[in-house]
Amino acid sequence: MERREYLISDLAAAAAEKDAFSEVTSADRWELFSYETAEVSGRGIIASPRTTPGPITLDPKLAGWYRIYVSMASEDGMNAVELKLSKDEFSRVASPGKVDRFISWNSFEVAEESFWKAADMTGQTLTVAKPEKHFSYTACLLWLRFVPMTDGEVALLRKETETAPRTMYAHMDEDFTWMDQLDPENLRDYCRPIWHMKHSDVGIFAQEVSSDLCDRTGSLDPASVVTRRNRGDEVFASVRIERARNLFRKREAILKEEIAYAHACRMQFFAVHRISLSNFGFPYGGEASRIAFKDEHPEFSCLARDGRRLSFLSFAFPEVQDYMIDQFRKYARIGVDGVTLILTRGIWIAFEKPVTDLFAQKYGEGIDPRRLPADDPRLYGVKCELMTGFIRRLRGALDALRGTGDGRVRIYLAVYCTAEAIRNDGIDVEGLAAEGLIDGVIQSNMTVWEETDDVLAEDGLIDLEKYEKKAETSFVIRRSHYNETERIVKGLATFRRIASDYGIRVYSELQWENTVEPEAFAEAARLFYENGADRLALWDAYPMRVARLPEWYVTSRLGSREHAASLA
Repeated sequence: MERREYLISDLAAAAAEKDAFSEVTSADRWELFSYETAEVSGRGIIASPRTTPGPITLDPKLAGWYRIYVSMASEDGMNAVELKLSKDEFSRVASPGKVDRFISWNSFEVAEESFWKAADMTGQTLTVAKPEKHFSYTACLLWLRFVPMTDGEVALLRKETETAPRTMYAHMDEDFTWMDQLDPENLRDYCRPIWHMKHSDVGIFAQEVSSDLCDRTGSLDPASVVTRRNRGDEVFASVRIERARNLFRKREAILKEEIAYAHACRMQFFAVHRISLSNFGFPYGGEASRIAFKDEHPEFSCLARDGRRLSFLSFAFPEVQDYMIDQFRKYARIGVDGVTLILTRGIWIAFEKPVTDLFAQKYGEGIDPRRLPADDPRLYGVKCELMTGFIRRLRGALDALRGTGDGRVRIYLAVYCTAEAIRNDGIDVEGLAAEGLIDGVIQSNMTVWEETDDVLAEDGLIDLEKYEKKAETSFVIRRSHYNETERIVKGLATFRRIASDYGIRVYSELQWENTVEPEAFAEAARLFYENGADRLALWDAYPMRVARLPEWYVTSRLGSREHAASLA
């Protein structure tokens, strides 16, 4: 018998839970509304922010493989619905595509149908829920469409899944202790982010693990940590801190579970640190993220050109190096495949005494290093020498734990778009690769520069008084961290040469999530490949990028240059 397309356009009529709906806005039920588009009309469901409707179950009574499409709308640009087939190991939080275009005027009149997944629907039901973590979001669903697949399409899908190139690097921009939607008592639940990438081209799942740097066991008063980031909700802050503390105590067991799961999915698992040690509130905000070591050692702070004490600790000091090396040792013992040092956020070395002392030793007292521009070889050479010393010590510490063979802990660096930009901040990528200290580089979507044209003296060097005066009223160090596709292309030649000469891997980062149309990601991938890129990286792969259905559909399979070319 011929299988036909199946459409659920009246969700309330199809749901098993007939009492889960209301004709008016309700705190604990889905509100019903009628809709009509050019192709589909029916009744959709919506849950307003700060409402808690229960899940509903749909049984399409289908057999065989189908492609499943989801139609969503968003009245405020923030829409999230949780979907789960009965045989799925985990649920999927789904959002529409690039919702920015919906949030101006008459936004609720836009419906977007997106591909969710392909699945054998035999004996399967589907659960729809409002995600716990997205309590402050709208949850809106219009219809579900099931399109039958041919035997040939199923065979091709299975072949592609089994032979996925696994060449992409996926960064998780959230420590697991902040993942509020997961069950603290179920360790396997923390494998959910990896499960989302199981059938993608991702070969390295890189998870931030900054929780070890933060207060997860102290006696913080939840009222003291209420910030805009946690919605000003004191109850929420209290629950979140207690959950984080509980998970901090279980972090080793959770990470071992994640590592084993990643390996079963043909992925490596990397532990990621933003090595800038600061307590200015980013990325997570609030007192719960304070680093005690930073507060206890102001004497190790970075110093600006004009002598101002900055809010970052400096890796020019051996004590700071020791502190960070100890953090990475923990994860090497647990069994991670590699570690990534994020070197695109903050500052890690500047003009503190170890820097100026080494400079004087090399070049004498007649030159003030603070007056040299960042791209002066003498200045960045001293910084690179100190930072290379740190990474050399880190390499030695990890090798002492795990050896130097196939099982050694890989070291990756997330750097700026160009090797020159990161070199000026003390990271000599070529030197590190030549010495065998690093295994890979993520060429990020960021760059940094120093605007000094209006603070120069007659001799062409920096006038420190002018510099200090400018710094009082404007920024001197400027950072671009959005979509630097053209700069990435310009920096590729140098990174590819280093990779070829010294055998490291280079991953070029696609645009940030939810910033361009899905097709633009494929176009960027094609452009990178044409200009010598070998592998691609995804920042914010979880939780943000995988939720955007159209975006994940495109970006998850861009590890193949042939596939990228077919989409662009």
